Amino acid sequence: MVSNPGELNLLNDSDMLKITQAIYLKDYQMRVLFNDGACRIFDFEPVIRRYPAFKELIDIAKFRSYKVSDTIEWDDRIDIAPEYVYENGLAVNS
Repeated sequence: MVSNPGELNLLNDSDMLKITQAIYLKDYQMRVLFNDGACRIFDFEPVIRRYPAFKELIDIAKFRSYKVSDTIEWDDRIDIAPEYVYENGLAVNS
């Protein structure tokens, strides 16, 4: 975050966008809650089909075996940036 030209402000850990909860809905969709109180519905299918790193998640059983640790991750190898989910998800009331 830059407030003045030439001045760089580092984000405090508490200022970083984090995923606090992810609830599987259907197919490749999740309801995702963030530490700022926002909620998004995110469809992972386009990500899975487009990016090779996510390809193995086409297996719905693997997709559903996620965990939340400031982001959504699978097998401690695959994760997605909270900012991507936030910016590309459908905003809904939490």
